[in-house]
Amino acid sequence: MFKKIILLTILAALLLPACGTLEVSVYQTATPDVAPQATLEALQQQNAALATAVVTLAPGTQPIGLDSTSEAIQQKLLHSAENWSSIWVDGTLIIQGQVMHEQVWLDQLTPRFRYLGGPQDGPATLFKVSDGTSILEFDLVSGQRIVTALAESSRGPFVPVLTPGTASPNPINMQLGSRLAEMVFSSDFAQNEGPFKPLRTEQLIGRETLVVEWTYIQNTLPSWRMWLDVNTGIILKFQGMDKGGGDVIRYEYTINQIIFEPAIPAEMFNINPANLPQFSDAYGQPYSPVLAGPTAAVDADPLGQIYFFALDANNPGGARLLRLPASCVTGASACPNPHEIALPARTFSNNGPALAWSPDDSHAAYLAQVDAPMKMFIFDPSTEKFNLIVDFGNYNLPFIDLPSWSADGKWILFRAQTGDGRDDYFVVQPDGSGLKNVTASAQLFDKDRPFIVDGWITNNIIVRSARPGSESNVYLLRVDDGRVKPLFDTFTTKATFYPSPDGSLLAFDEYNYDNPLHTLRIIAPDGSGLRDLATFRTTIYPVVWAADNFTLAFAVYGESPVNSGITSAATVYVMTRDGRGFMQVYTGDAISNLAFSPDAQTLLVEDGGQNRIFAINLTTLESHLLQAPNLNLNDWLRQPSWK
Repeated sequence: MFKKIILLTILAALLLPACGTLEVSVYQTATPDVAPQATLEALQQQNAALATAVVTLAPGTQPIGLDSTSEAIQQKLLHSAENWSSIWVDGTLIIQGQVMHEQVWLDQLTPRFRYLGGPQDGPATLFKVSDGTSILEFDLVSGQRIVTALAESSRGPFVPVLTPGTASPNPINMQLGSRLAEMVFSSDFAQNEGPFKPLRTEQLIGRETLVVEWTYIQNTLPSWRMWLDVNTGIILKFQGMDKGGGDVIRYEYTINQIIFEPAIPAEMFNINPANLPQFSDAYGQPYSPVLAGPTAAVDADPLGQIYFFALDANNPGGARLLRLPASCVTGASACPNPHEIALPARTFSNNGPALAWSPDDSHAAYLAQVDAPMKMFIFDPSTEKFNLIVDFGNYNLPFIDLPSWSADGKWILFRAQTGDGRDDYFVVQPDGSGLKNVTASAQLFDKDRPFIVDGWITNNIIVRSARPGSESNVYLLRVDDGRVKPLFDTFTTKATFYPSPDGSLLAFDEYNYDNPLHTLRIIAPDGSGLRDLATFRTTIYPVVWAADNFTLAFAVYGESPVNSGITSAATVYVMTRDGRGFMQVYTGDAISNLAFSPDAQTLLVEDGGQNRIFAINLTTLESHLLQAPNLNLNDWLRQPSWK
């Protein structure tokens, strides 16, 4: 096996598995030293001049041509990196029928680099960048980030010394791992035994190239075909054949655009980018900028809409309410710029989803602090207007949260915290009428006070005692007339109940003080059908039901299932109410919120430790990071709500 094939294999292993490239259309933009008043024609002429400029040649080298010897071509490849200090290239890679798009920015002297790779006609999926000290590798799909130190050997143009039996890859690309960068650092292709044969000259992207075939010394048929820039020795197009040589092209790499010595803005080498990296021109201007706002009507996306908060990490009190099509959040399509909805206040309730939707999805409850204390609004997505319905004024209720709707959409339940350690629960109608404190009902037993309310079963709320260490009743309180009905008398009243959407089952985490263990259980409202689903050593929270009334998702902290031997900070599981289909779908730092898609095929996970939102495909278990153009990567993304 000859050395070059080994080198390509190593570099291929460093790259993200490929799936396509963008159909390139040149997006011209001004370089930093061009006045803003410059005309588009002037900018195009300047960039064209940059793209076709003949750079200063390294000492002792000459342009190559049809009369060049194999040794002269080899020397041109070896010394190629001496002919430029910084460069930008955009190219296409075709490997086993798959097409990829790559872009590379290189500054040899600092040294710094930037890389974007992704599918054809799609956004970038992998981002790598070095600021000259550290390297960030950012998987733009999963959200995984890895930061490592840049090797000191990377600085300056690298010209390898020919040594029989060895090859010295370019040290920058050894850390970058880009096929496109390997074409720019063409010395990698000069360190193998075998002749270089010039075939013809061709014009490629406005530059004169020499088409060259190289044949490994032990083969009779060519292994590579290269289109070499006659002045710089950079490979503008590369075709690879079979290992033993031949005529069948197995892979092809093509540089579609190249600019020598571009004035690259320093922020493009930032390892903490503020915005989502996108395919762009040499100066950071995106190829296909997306106008602000949704690309279609609010309800046009087949999967619905995702609402969420974006918080400035430096000012978490200020929030923006944003909306994206669910198809893009799940990775089925490219995302437009997030659509921002004007809020009545930039503060909000940091508990539960951003918006609590009515059963018919026509309106949502929204909580915000406006001139203290908290207030409740009804949001109309068709007009994007907020109508104030609950304002306690100067009453001692500084915080309200956990809004939820009755099955018929006539009532909204919420908790009000008084500030003195007591919680009260209120209901109100969507027009603001009928406000009343349901936990003040005289029909509830005084011995069980204070109370906790866990949600709805049809138009009845689940009420249980909050008193520690005593057995007490679980009640159903009918909101319309206040009638109270005991459900069952058990120690499980100390657990939070999570009712299924149709109210037929209650899920809860029961703690066994003797073991001690936590068991996820379900029970019918009449106390029948008690079933154990899964047991863990730590708390099970949160627990959510899918709209199918059959599937549950929940998070566990610390150890995973008993006797599994697996530990993690936080793990999300999905299973069915009959105890089947148990599977781990996500592992992260801190799970704040979970939300099923309407069809129960996707789960949104808010990882509070990473301040990010992920969409988990429950069929493939693929994880997709919520991201979009112009969404600040330093923002905290919180409280997803699926409409």
